[in-house]
Amino acid sequence: MVILTTRGGIHKDTSRNSMNDYLTTILGFLGLTDIEFVYAEALNMDQELAAGNRASALEALKGVM
Repeated sequence: MVILTTRGGIHKDTSRNSMNDYLTTILGFLGLTDIEFVYAEALNMDQELAAGNRASALEALKGVM
């Protein structure tokens, strides 16, 4: 399963990223354990940073599909 997260700020690898643990637990309970998270973050910040993060997310999606 691939979960694409899009956020206005930067949360990956920080203590504010509680979503991953929550989704991993819930989906694991349903039997879905092969989970890949793809991040498109900082979309509400600097336009250049947002564009770079969108491009990185698209590359990551190519790698997991």
